[in-house]
Amino acid sequence: MSTMDTSQTSSPPPAPPADTQRGRRLKYALNVVTMVAAALLLTVILNWWFGVRQFVRFDFTATRQYTLSEQTRKLLGGLRGDYRIVTLFSNTLNPTIDGLLQQVRDLADEYGRRSERIAVQHIDPARDDARLDLLYTELAERYAATLAPLREAIEEALTTIDRFPKADPQLVADLEALEQNPALGTGPIKEYVEQIRMILARLGQQIEEPMNRVRQSLGEPMPDYATARAALTQVLTDLDERVLTIVIDEFQAASKDGAMHASVRDQLLPLAKRLEELRAMIRPRLEALRAIQSSREYEDLRSQLTRQDVVAVLSDTQVRLVNVNDMFRQPDPTQAVAGQAPEVPFQGEEKLTGTLVSLQMKAPPMVVIVNTTGMPVLGRGNPQNTFNRVVDRLRSANIRVEEWNPIGGGTDPFGRPQPPQPAPQPQEGQKTIWVLPSSSPPDPRNPMAGFAVQNAFQTVTERLAQGDAALVM
Repeated sequence: MSTMDTSQTSSPPPAPPADTQRGRRLKYALNVVTMVAAALLLTVILNWWFGVRQFVRFDFTATRQYTLSEQTRKLLGGLRGDYRIVTLFSNTLNPTIDGLLQQVRDLADEYGRRSERIAVQHIDPARDDARLDLLYTELAERYAATLAPLREAIEEALTTIDRFPKADPQLVADLEALEQNPALGTGPIKEYVEQIRMILARLGQQIEEPMNRVRQSLGEPMPDYATARAALTQVLTDLDERVLTIVIDEFQAASKDGAMHASVRDQLLPLAKRLEELRAMIRPRLEALRAIQSSREYEDLRSQLTRQDVVAVLSDTQVRLVNVNDMFRQPDPTQAVAGQAPEVPFQGEEKLTGTLVSLQMKAPPMVVIVNTTGMPVLGRGNPQNTFNRVVDRLRSANIRVEEWNPIGGGTDPFGRPQPPQPAPQPQEGQKTIWVLPSSSPPDPRNPMAGFAVQNAFQTVTERLAQGDAALVM
């Protein structure tokens, strides 16, 4: 019996069915979703790594305008204390100007990114009223103790002026009675009586508006004490010197005039005494306003904040303002290209870094440039003067820079002759750096020149012995 072979020859697996159009779409959609998810995950990881673990920022601008210098980075890495940089300006709707302003904001942000000790805030004075008021209030509080005597004098003067028209309510009626006395006649005394009566009768209405302005100013987050004091001083001065004193003198003289009718004299003398009492009420307030000085630093700070576009740099105890205009240099006309807008050089880093340096100085030194030529060393009279740029950088760091001309002669930028000058005196505890530039020999026609040069070197030598420094070029 034959055996049947049950083994079968193996056959290749059947070919997969061809992708349908719907299948291809589904596959492509899954690929896209997978790629997007992977990209999002990678972005999250990179943001976490570079944003939290370490700071990395790339500057691809041609001029490297967002790359801080090594000196600035070292300064930011070693800052002592905490600081704030606050930009205070509004956009202008001019694309060119707004682009420059954005450079300032970006630079401030870069300082904040580079140092944990710097907080950055951008305030638009035209829109951010609440934040602007908070800043002004904070700054005003820093000067509260210094300005307290002035504020007290202003408030006392306000109270006195408010009381003045009501201090003698019967006075106007008594003046009117004197004015109607037939024995007074029509001479100058009657004119004075009429004038003083009208002034006192209308005083409350006349001073209401200026006094309201003063009160409004005192209620501002950063009060304008200088304007308030000036307004009150003017009102009190007018009352004292231009009204009361003149009328009192005339009334007293007339009351002693034997030719004046007795009934008039009997009325004039008591009125003069009552006017003296009113004058005695306002004079102490006037003297107080004149004697107490405001804080020049506060007034300058308030003026710049309210009138200019600035960048404020604040430490715990000090405030420095950088004018936005000073952060840009005028374009060099020799580099102008026809048909192209000139490039405006940006020196914002120089200004901000210099300001931070000044805030860390306990007692900034004074720099004295000794002029042994008789021609001006500082100032804008000579655009080629290489000292101008150096001086700008020093002053941006709140360093006092002076020029000393021990020789005299020559003229200033306005054509006025320069006399010899005494050496600048440092403030108490302030060190001085004396800079002696190289110069041509003294003019032999000036017999005092040689003596003045020797005097300059002798003065500097003495100051060196007291701990100052010198740079001789």
